[in-house]
Amino acid sequence: MRCARFGSSNGLLAIALATGSALPAAADPLSVAGETAIATNDTSASPQVTLLPPPGTEHHDGVSLSVGASYWDGKFGAETTSSIVAVLANVRYRHGDLRIDATLPWMHITSDGTVYQGIDGVPLIAAPSTSNGVRERDGVGDLSVGASWLALHQESAGVDLDVGVRIKLPTSAGSTMLSTGKTDETVSIDVLRSYGRISPFVEMGYHVFGNPTGGVLRNGVFGSVGVTMLVGTGTFLLLSYDYAERTSRFIGSANALVAGASVPVAPRLSVNAYASAGFSSGAPGFSAGTSLKFSL
Repeated sequence: MRCARFGSSNGLLAIALATGSALPAAADPLSVAGETAIATNDTSASPQVTLLPPPGTEHHDGVSLSVGASYWDGKFGAETTSSIVAVLANVRYRHGDLRIDATLPWMHITSDGTVYQGIDGVPLIAAPSTSNGVRERDGVGDLSVGASWLALHQESAGVDLDVGVRIKLPTSAGSTMLSTGKTDETVSIDVLRSYGRISPFVEMGYHVFGNPTGGVLRNGVFGSVGVTMLVGTGTFLLLSYDYAERTSRFIGSANALVAGASVPVAPRLSVNAYASAGFSSGAPGFSAGTSLKFSL
């Protein structure tokens, strides 16, 4: 869910809750860095969240910095449990309706399956279990960069429409075994309309994955539908349903419910947090994260 691109667009709660930069332009994942309020699901593995104010409520151009962490835990259709931790740093620049950002994660993966780092640190499950036994891997992951543009405004078009693109570059060291070593791309469209303090939203997107050596990953659609609510001065709540197609024949599609919040703690400082519960084999049983965003 990007809208909480609340800041993530990845309108996704994608970007990186931890980084706070993944939501739609007006909203923007989850995320921490965006301007809307949505969540992000960068792979069939699970969402990541970043919460931002709804379109039209953020009026300042400039740079923002975010740092945070996310955690995923689940079997993903296997007999054993995998756990993934991502610590993310994000820098974001906004000028008018255009937003540009970059996210760099540090990853720690404990699993007997084949798990890679997806866009913005979201886990990419290629196979939930192998015969190699449980392994632990950690290190700096691949850099993700993105841009989003608020193409339509509710004042003139009836809705806020944000168009975004993100690219994961194979910058991680091969010795970490965290990366596919290939480039991944995501394109997305976020639509949001505000009714007073309540803003329902829909996000639709498509992932294109680079195939690791000796393996094949499936490209596919993802989406989110949900609502954000202003409950105080600068405080937003988010609830969404996220879906993503399976990334390989060894894992199912991902279905999850996501709840999040963004709370200002100082004039230029806000705290974001989210939790999700999966209810399909391709989603983690549980995921949670938090991030701190500072606007320069």
